Amino acid sequence: MQPLVSIIIPVYNGSNYLKEAIDSALSQTYKNIEVIVVNDGSKDDGATEKLALSYGNKIRYFSKENGGVSSALNVGIQEMRGDYFSWLSHDDLYTETKIEKQVALITEENKNCIFECGSIFIDQFSRPLNRRSFGTKLDDGYYTYDQMLSHTFKGNVMGGCELLIPKVLFDEFGLFKTEIKYMQDLDMWYRFMTGGVNFVVHSSDIGVKSRVHGQQATVTLKKLGIQDAAIVGAEVVDRLLQLPEKDYHLLFEYMFICCKKHNFKTANKIYKILDSRKDLSLFMKIKYFLLTTYGKIRPYLVRCYYKIFFSIKVKK
Repeated sequence: MQPLVSIIIPVYNGSNYLKEAIDSALSQTYKNIEVIVVNDGSKDDGATEKLALSYGNKIRYFSKENGGVSSALNVGIQEMRGDYFSWLSHDDLYTETKIEKQVALITEENKNCIFECGSIFIDQFSRPLNRRSFGTKLDDGYYTYDQMLSHTFKGNVMGGCELLIPKVLFDEFGLFKTEIKYMQDLDMWYRFMTGGVNFVVHSSDIGVKSRVHGQQATVTLKKLGIQDAAIVGAEVVDRLLQLPEKDYHLLFEYMFICCKKHNFKTANKIYKILDSRKDLSLFMKIKYFLLTTYGKIRPYLVRCYYKIFFSIKVKK
Protein backbone atom coordinates (compact mmCIF):
# COMPACT_ATOMS: atom_id res chain seq x y z
CA MET A 1 0.00 0.00 0.00
CA GLN A 2 1.27 3.48 -0.92
CA PRO A 3 -1.17 5.92 0.71
CA LEU A 4 -0.55 9.66 0.65
CA VAL A 5 0.59 10.81 4.10
CA SER A 6 0.06 14.40 5.22
CA ILE A 7 2.70 15.66 7.66
CA ILE A 8 1.20 18.63 9.47
CA ILE A 9 3.44 21.10 11.31
CA PRO A 10 1.64 23.66 13.52
CA VAL A 11 3.92 26.53 14.50
CA TYR A 12 3.83 29.67 16.63
CA ASN A 13 6.92 31.91 16.84
CA GLY A 14 8.98 28.92 15.80
CA SER A 15 11.64 30.23 13.44
CA ASN A 16 14.38 28.90 15.74
CA TYR A 17 13.51 25.21 15.20
CA LEU A 18 11.10 25.17 12.24
CA LYS A 19 13.74 24.65 9.54
CA GLU A 20 15.01 21.45 11.17
CA ALA A 21 11.46 20.13 11.49
CA ILE A 22 10.56 20.84 7.85
CA ASP A 23 13.84 19.36 6.63
CA SER A 24 13.23 16.17 8.61
CA ALA A 25 9.78 15.88 7.04
CA LEU A 26 11.06 16.46 3.51
CA SER A 27 13.87 13.95 4.07
CA GLN A 28 11.53 11.01 4.59
CA THR A 29 12.51 7.86 2.73
CA TYR A 30 8.80 7.35 2.05
CA LYS A 31 8.11 9.83 -0.75
CA ASN A 32 4.32 9.84 -1.12
CA ILE A 33 3.92 12.67 1.36
CA GLU A 34 2.80 16.26 1.56
CA VAL A 35 4.14 18.68 4.18
CA ILE A 36 1.70 21.26 5.52
CA VAL A 37 2.89 24.12 7.73
CA VAL A 38 0.21 26.07 9.62
CA ASN A 39 1.35 29.39 11.10
CA ASP A 40 -0.80 30.01 14.16
CA GLY A 41 -0.61 33.81 14.09
CA SER A 42 3.09 34.11 14.96
CA LYS A 43 4.16 37.48 16.39
CA ASP A 44 7.85 37.47 15.48
CA ASP A 45 8.04 40.19 12.84
CA GLY A 46 7.37 37.71 10.06
CA ALA A 47 10.35 35.45 10.82
CA THR A 48 8.32 32.25 10.92
CA GLU A 49 6.41 33.09 7.76
CA LYS A 50 9.56 34.09 5.87
CA LEU A 51 11.20 30.78 6.74
CA ALA A 52 8.17 28.73 5.69
CA LEU A 53 7.76 30.62 2.41
CA SER A 54 11.43 30.04 1.55
CA TYR A 55 10.53 26.39 0.81
CA GLY A 56 8.28 27.42 -2.08
CA ASN A 57 6.18 24.60 -3.49
CA LYS A 58 8.05 21.95 -1.49
CA ILE A 59 5.47 22.50 1.23
CA ARG A 60 1.91 23.81 1.53
CA TYR A 61 1.73 26.87 3.78
CA PHE A 62 -1.28 28.33 5.62
CA SER A 63 -1.45 31.31 7.97
CA LYS A 64 -4.22 32.04 10.48
CA GLU A 65 -4.99 34.16 13.51
CA ASN A 66 -3.63 32.84 16.77
CA GLY A 67 -5.92 30.25 18.33
CA GLY A 68 -3.68 27.58 19.83
CA VAL A 69 -2.21 24.34 18.58
CA SER A 70 -5.61 22.63 18.32
CA SER A 71 -6.91 25.24 15.89
CA ALA A 72 -3.73 25.02 13.81
CA LEU A 73 -3.94 21.22 13.64
CA ASN A 74 -7.59 21.50 12.63
CA VAL A 75 -6.70 23.78 9.71
CA GLY A 76 -4.12 21.23 8.61
CA ILE A 77 -6.62 18.37 8.84
CA GLN A 78 -9.23 20.30 6.87
CA GLU A 79 -6.71 21.14 4.15
CA MET A 80 -4.89 17.80 3.96
CA ARG A 81 -5.18 15.68 0.83
CA GLY A 82 -3.66 12.57 2.36
CA ASP A 83 -5.17 9.34 3.56
CA TYR A 84 -3.16 9.47 6.80
CA PHE A 85 -2.35 12.29 9.24
CA SER A 86 1.07 12.64 10.88
CA TRP A 87 1.66 15.45 13.39
CA LEU A 88 5.12 17.01 13.68
CA SER A 89 5.64 19.73 16.29
CA HIS A 90 7.76 22.57 14.92
CA ASP A 91 10.45 21.94 17.56
CA ASP A 92 10.64 18.14 17.08
CA LEU A 93 12.21 16.00 14.36
CA TYR A 94 11.35 12.84 12.46
CA THR A 95 13.90 10.15 11.76
CA GLU A 96 14.24 9.54 8.02
CA THR A 97 12.30 6.25 8.09
CA LYS A 98 9.46 7.32 10.41
CA ILE A 99 6.72 7.30 7.80
CA GLU A 100 8.15 4.42 5.77
CA LYS A 101 8.21 2.03 8.71
CA GLN A 102 4.70 2.95 9.83
CA VAL A 103 3.20 2.62 6.35
CA ALA A 104 4.86 -0.80 6.06
CA LEU A 105 2.66 -1.97 8.93
CA ILE A 106 -0.59 -1.08 7.15
CA THR A 107 -2.70 -3.96 5.83
CA GLU A 108 -6.22 -4.13 4.47
CA GLU A 109 -7.35 -5.49 7.84
CA ASN A 110 -5.76 -2.80 10.05
CA LYS A 111 -5.90 0.23 7.72
CA ASN A 112 -8.24 2.09 10.12
CA CYS A 113 -6.06 1.46 13.16
CA ILE A 114 -3.69 4.04 14.67
CA PHE A 115 0.02 3.30 14.30
CA GLU A 116 2.46 4.28 17.05
CA CYS A 117 6.27 4.39 16.84
CA GLY A 118 8.93 5.05 19.47
CA SER A 119 10.70 8.29 20.37
CA ILE A 120 13.80 9.66 22.06
CA PHE A 121 14.59 13.02 23.66
CA ILE A 122 16.97 15.65 22.28
CA ASP A 123 18.13 18.99 23.69
CA GLN A 124 17.92 22.47 22.17
CA PHE A 125 20.97 21.69 20.02
CA SER A 126 19.46 18.42 18.71
CA ARG A 127 21.82 16.31 20.83
CA PRO A 128 20.39 13.06 22.28
CA LEU A 129 19.41 13.25 25.94
CA ASN A 130 19.77 10.39 28.38
CA ARG A 131 16.32 10.97 29.79
CA ARG A 132 13.65 8.43 30.57
CA SER A 133 10.26 8.74 28.93
CA PHE A 134 7.26 9.68 31.03
CA GLY A 135 5.06 6.74 31.94
CA THR A 136 5.38 3.24 30.55
CA LYS A 137 6.05 2.12 27.00
CA LEU A 138 4.26 -0.79 25.36
CA ASP A 139 5.78 -3.80 23.66
CA ASP A 140 5.38 -4.05 19.90
CA GLY A 141 2.07 -5.55 18.87
CA TYR A 142 -1.63 -5.12 18.21
CA TYR A 143 -3.78 -3.58 20.96
CA THR A 144 -7.55 -3.46 21.04
CA TYR A 145 -9.20 -0.23 22.16
CA ASP A 146 -9.95 -1.57 25.67
CA GLN A 147 -6.38 -2.81 26.14
CA MET A 148 -5.04 0.57 25.05
CA LEU A 149 -7.42 2.38 27.41
CA SER A 150 -6.29 0.24 30.31
CA HIS A 151 -2.61 0.83 29.50
CA THR A 152 -3.23 4.57 29.14
CA PHE A 153 -4.90 4.71 32.55
CA LYS A 154 -1.88 2.91 34.01
CA GLY A 155 0.62 5.37 32.58
CA ASN A 156 1.27 4.70 28.90
CA VAL A 157 1.92 8.05 27.24
CA MET A 158 1.15 8.50 23.55
CA GLY A 159 3.03 11.39 22.02
CA GLY A 160 1.03 12.97 19.23
CA CYS A 161 4.01 13.03 16.88
CA GLU A 162 4.50 9.27 17.29
CA LEU A 163 1.15 8.45 15.70
CA LEU A 164 0.01 7.82 12.14
CA ILE A 165 -3.75 8.34 12.05
CA PRO A 166 -6.23 7.52 9.25
CA LYS A 167 -7.99 10.67 8.03
CA VAL A 168 -11.35 8.87 8.22
CA LEU A 169 -11.11 8.85 12.02
CA PHE A 170 -11.28 12.65 12.14
CA ASP A 171 -14.30 12.49 9.84
CA GLU A 172 -15.94 10.12 12.33
CA PHE A 173 -14.85 11.55 15.69
CA GLY A 174 -14.34 15.22 14.92
CA LEU A 175 -11.41 17.62 15.18
CA PHE A 176 -9.28 18.70 18.14
CA LYS A 177 -11.17 20.78 20.71
CA THR A 178 -9.92 24.35 20.66
CA GLU A 179 -11.16 25.07 24.19
CA ILE A 180 -8.65 22.54 25.55
CA LYS A 181 -5.18 24.10 25.51
CA TYR A 182 -2.93 21.56 27.28
CA MET A 183 -4.54 18.12 27.03
CA GLN A 184 -6.13 18.41 23.58
CA ASP A 185 -4.16 15.41 22.33
CA LEU A 186 -5.20 13.13 25.23
CA ASP A 187 -8.82 14.16 24.77
CA MET A 188 -8.63 13.11 21.12
CA TRP A 189 -6.95 9.80 21.91
CA TYR A 190 -9.67 9.05 24.49
CA ARG A 191 -12.31 9.77 21.88
CA PHE A 192 -10.66 7.32 19.50
CA MET A 193 -10.22 4.60 22.12
CA THR A 194 -13.70 4.82 23.61
CA GLY A 195 -15.00 4.83 20.04
CA GLY A 196 -13.51 1.39 19.42
CA VAL A 197 -10.33 2.31 17.51
CA ASN A 198 -7.52 -0.25 17.82
CA PHE A 199 -3.76 0.38 17.74
CA VAL A 200 -0.66 -1.11 16.14
CA VAL A 201 2.36 -0.30 18.31
CA HIS A 202 5.93 -0.58 17.09
CA SER A 203 7.80 1.42 19.72
CA SER A 204 11.05 -0.42 18.98
CA ASP A 205 11.25 1.71 15.81
CA ILE A 206 12.36 5.20 16.84
CA GLY A 207 10.55 7.63 14.58
CA VAL A 208 10.53 10.87 16.58
CA LYS A 209 13.15 13.02 18.26
CA SER A 210 11.28 15.01 20.89
CA ARG A 211 13.00 18.25 21.83
CA VAL A 212 13.21 19.40 25.46
CA HIS A 213 13.51 23.15 26.03
CA GLY A 214 12.13 25.86 28.29
CA GLN A 215 9.63 27.37 25.86
CA GLN A 216 7.74 24.21 24.85
CA ALA A 217 3.98 24.16 25.48
CA THR A 218 4.24 21.30 27.98
CA VAL A 219 6.19 23.73 30.17
CA THR A 220 4.57 27.11 29.47
CA LEU A 221 0.97 25.85 29.55
CA LYS A 222 1.32 23.28 32.35
CA LYS A 223 -0.91 25.25 34.73
CA LEU A 224 -3.82 24.68 32.35
CA GLY A 225 -3.49 20.93 32.92
CA ILE A 226 -5.65 20.96 36.06
CA GLN A 227 -8.45 22.80 34.29
CA ASP A 228 -8.24 20.55 31.25
CA ALA A 229 -8.14 17.39 33.39
CA ALA A 230 -11.55 18.22 34.80
CA ILE A 231 -13.04 18.74 31.32
CA VAL A 232 -11.44 15.66 29.77
CA GLY A 233 -12.11 13.50 32.83
CA ALA A 234 -15.83 14.22 32.93
CA GLU A 235 -16.24 13.40 29.24
CA VAL A 236 -14.23 10.18 29.53
CA VAL A 237 -16.59 8.95 32.26
CA ASP A 238 -19.61 9.54 30.04
CA ARG A 239 -17.93 7.65 27.19
CA LEU A 240 -16.89 4.75 29.43
CA LEU A 241 -20.49 4.34 30.52
CA GLN A 242 -21.41 3.74 26.87
CA LEU A 243 -18.92 0.90 26.36
CA PRO A 244 -20.02 -2.77 26.33
CA GLU A 245 -20.53 -4.46 29.70
CA LYS A 246 -17.29 -6.43 29.31
CA ASP A 247 -15.37 -3.15 29.52
CA TYR A 248 -17.01 -2.09 32.77
CA HIS A 249 -13.75 -2.71 34.67
CA LEU A 250 -12.31 0.37 32.96
CA LEU A 251 -14.52 2.58 35.12
CA PHE A 252 -12.92 1.18 38.26
CA GLU A 253 -9.44 1.62 36.80
CA TYR A 254 -10.13 5.19 35.81
CA MET A 255 -11.59 6.08 39.22
CA PHE A 256 -8.45 4.96 41.04
CA ILE A 257 -6.19 6.66 38.48
CA CYS A 258 -8.08 9.93 39.03
CA CYS A 259 -7.51 9.53 42.78
CA LYS A 260 -3.77 9.08 42.28
CA LYS A 261 -3.67 12.06 39.90
CA HIS A 262 -5.63 14.15 42.43
CA ASN A 263 -8.49 14.65 39.98
CA PHE A 264 -10.97 14.17 42.81
CA LYS A 265 -13.91 15.75 41.02
CA THR A 266 -13.91 13.08 38.32
CA ALA A 267 -13.11 10.31 40.81
CA ASN A 268 -16.08 11.31 42.96
CA LYS A 269 -18.37 11.34 39.93
CA ILE A 270 -17.42 7.73 39.13
CA TYR A 271 -17.69 6.70 42.79
CA LYS A 272 -21.25 7.97 43.04
CA ILE A 273 -22.24 6.17 39.84
CA LEU A 274 -20.75 2.87 40.98
CA ASP A 275 -22.10 3.23 44.50
CA SER A 276 -25.63 3.91 43.24
CA ARG A 277 -25.42 0.67 41.27
CA LYS A 278 -24.07 -1.18 44.32
CA ASP A 279 -20.99 -2.22 42.34
CA LEU A 280 -18.45 -1.23 44.98
CA SER A 281 -17.12 -3.82 47.39
CA LEU A 282 -16.05 -2.88 50.92
CA PHE A 283 -12.41 -3.27 49.85
CA MET A 284 -12.89 -0.80 46.97
CA LYS A 285 -14.60 1.71 49.24
CA ILE A 286 -11.73 1.54 51.73
CA LYS A 287 -9.15 1.89 48.95
CA TYR A 288 -11.00 4.90 47.54
CA PHE A 289 -11.19 6.53 50.98
CA LEU A 290 -7.48 6.02 51.65
CA LEU A 291 -6.41 7.33 48.24
CA THR A 292 -8.57 10.45 48.39
CA THR A 293 -7.60 11.18 52.00
CA TYR A 294 -3.91 10.85 51.25
CA GLY A 295 -4.26 12.99 48.13
CA LYS A 296 -5.90 15.79 50.10
CA ILE A 297 -3.36 15.85 52.95
CA ARG A 298 -0.29 15.20 50.80
CA PRO A 299 0.40 18.92 50.05
CA TYR A 300 0.38 19.60 53.81
CA LEU A 301 2.77 16.68 54.44
CA VAL A 302 5.13 17.93 51.72
CA ARG A 303 5.19 21.43 53.25
CA CYS A 304 5.94 19.98 56.69
CA TYR A 305 8.71 17.77 55.31
CA TYR A 306 10.56 20.64 53.66
CA LYS A 307 10.09 22.94 56.64
CA ILE A 308 11.30 20.40 59.24
CA PHE A 309 14.23 18.89 57.36
CA PHE A 310 15.38 21.74 55.11
CA SER A 311 13.89 24.89 56.71
CA ILE A 312 12.23 25.66 53.38
CA LYS A 313 8.79 27.22 53.38
CA VAL A 314 6.81 25.82 50.44
CA LYS A 315 4.04 28.00 49.06
CA LYS A 316 0.49 26.62 49.19
